[in-house]
Formats: sequence, C-alpha cells, structure tokens
Amino acid sequence: MARRMEIKMKQKLTKQPRKPKTRPDCFIAIPFAHTFRCRQAVDHLQATLIEKYPHLKGTLVDPNTIHITLGVMRIGKDQEMIQQVEEALKKSVTSVQGSVALQPVEFSGIQSFRKSVLYMKPTEDSEKMLRDIYHCVRPHFESIAPSINGETDADTSSTTPDDSQAMDAEEASTESSMVSTAREARQDSIWIDSGHFTPHMTIAKCSLLKGSVRNWWTYKFDSIDNDMLVLPEQMVGESIALDRLQVCSMHGRKKGEYYKIIAQESFYDGNS
Repeated sequence: MARRMEIKMKQKLTKQPRKPKTRPDCFIAIPFAHTFRCRQAVDHLQATLIEKYPHLKGTLVDPNTIHITLGVMRIGKDQEMIQQVEEALKKSVTSVQGSVALQPVEFSGIQSFRKSVLYMKPTEDSEKMLRDIYHCVRPHFESIAPSINGETDADTSSTTPDDSQAMDAEEASTESSMVSTAREARQDSIWIDSGHFTPHMTIAKCSLLKGSVRNWWTYKFDSIDNDMLVLPEQMVGESIALDRLQVCSMHGRKKGEYYKIIAQESFYDGNS
C-alpha cells in the first residue's frame, strides 16, 4: 500500500500541467446585417421556426448581427497589436481585390452543424468565392505574432462579456469549429483557427441558451422537420452584394445593435 501511494505521489509531481486554452476576443467578418432583405429573411425564418418550436426561442441569433465569420483571433487591448490588425485588414482587402472576382452572394438552403447550429448555406459558386476570400485573408493575420506584453496570452479567467448579447467564449468556440478543424491555438500567431473553412451565416445556435437554461448542451435541432429547413422566399433567387471586411469585438455589444467594430475596410476603393 505504501509503495502504491509513493508511486501515485511521484506521478502527481511529474505530471505536466495542461496549458490554458487561448480564448478568442475578436473575429473577422463579412457583414450582411446592413442588408434589409437579409434581416427580413432571417426574421421570417426565425418566426416560423419558433411558432412550431417555442422552446428554441433562446437559440435565435439577433438578425442585426448576421454575418459570415472568416476566422477568430485574440488581440487583447495593446494599441500596437490593434494597429497591426488594422494593417493586416487593409492588406487582406488588397489581396481580395487582386485575386478574387467578387460577386454577390446567393444562398441555397438551411443546414445544421453538429445539430447545434442552424445556418444559411451559400450556393456552390458563392461558397467557392468565399473560400477564395478566406485564403486571401488568413495569411495576413496568421503572420501576426502574439503581443510580447502578454495581452494576447492564454486567458484562464472568465470571458463572459459585460453584455449578455455579445458573443461569449462558448459561441466563439462553435464559430471557430466551423472555420477550423484545429482545436488548439498556435503559439506563434494571434490566429486561433486554421484548416477547413465552412462558409455559413448563422441564424440559430444552442450555445445561446448557456446561462439561461439548465443542461443547455442537451438541446439539439435534430427534431426540426425537414420542411422547416428551407430557404425563406425572400432569399430565393436573391443575391447579396459583398460590401466590406471587418474585425469585430466579441464583447460589449448592445442588444439590438451590431458588434463593436475594431476595424473595417471596403472592398471598393473610397468606401471604407
């Protein structure tokens, strides 16, 4: 018995502590909330969904925030880091302008991710274009190293935003999973996700129930009838012009408003 206890004590002393996960605090987005038709379509779809499944009301994404996420990062509050991000955004837009034939985005239907996220899926042509944009944008942010002053180091404290309407760490993890197959942040970059990118515009997600519903993680969208997962008629045959690229904060959003914009650049000269 004593020998066994001694072995256990040695194992505890030699066991390496787990590295804390780096939590994202901002994301790169292509916004669609400024487009009335998009907001109207999302609002109509959500109303139809909740009419039949009222228990899912808390999963709805505010139509005023709809966007396509290209990636998530942690930049902290260091002004020098923010300047680097602003410069990376400008370079990203220049790369897109020089490499991608920008066309309005069309959506083909509604799909589910891991039965916990409902999103509008772009058409095949739009999806290819969005992937091309992603591959233009990613290298410029991926090349930025974390701040040496520790602002972007791994955060083990609570990251719940001051406003409940902001994107919390759990939501960020879900978004990251859809733009990435990687789960760990690189130590040499502020860019947290890397790998597979799934273009999507989220309309509902179960992680929004966190904090308000007990056992929120058990809620799934698998019980929804397939005939409910159809593209709203407002979006059938419609295309939405790409306007700009943004870096947005996951914190501090006020109810009914869009996310706090850290930096943004227009895809068209003179309209930043």
